Amino acid sequence: LASARPSFLGKAGADFVSAMSGFGVAAPSPADVELFRESVSDGVSVKAVGAIATCDDAETMIAAGAARLGTEHVDAILSGFSSVRKAS
Repeated sequence: LASARPSFLGKAGADFVSAMSGFGVAAPSPADVELFRESVSDGVSVKAVGAIATCDDAETMIAAGAARLGTEHVDAILSGFSSVRKAS
């Protein structure tokens, strides 16, 4: 069904879509991010926002298809990536 994906976002000049606004009680699940990734054309990236507090959370959302992350926990995430790199 890849050919059925909406291309209007790319044609309208959108660079990305946000899976959530970051406000409210619900945060996107990896399945939500996957659905957004499958629903937009290849030229439009997906941003996951909310409940991304650790290196593992960031990696999970990236694996689900997010190209951008919205988080208030940048220091903790970067420290986690740095610790992983030092351990390898």
